[in-house]
Amino acid sequence: MTIGYAPPEQLHGMPEPRSDIYALGATIHRVLTHHDAANNKPSIFSFPPIRTLRPDISVAFEQVIMRALSPTIEQRWINA
Repeated sequence: MTIGYAPPEQLHGMPEPRSDIYALGATIHRVLTHHDAANNKPSIFSFPPIRTLRPDISVAFEQVIMRALSPTIEQRWINA
């Protein structure tokens, strides 16, 4: 498990399929922004909006990724 890329439920020992969606979202966020999720403030689950670092990314794509990064599992995509 990598801090900053693992969702809250995985840190609590209760991963489920949507945990992978979070991890994928964190990885895509890193690839696009070069922002290390382990340095997120105020918590490791607080990702900066992609467009603040990459304004060339579309709003729609940012929304897809940011939904995948929701710390609340019920707010994430059900499947990929």
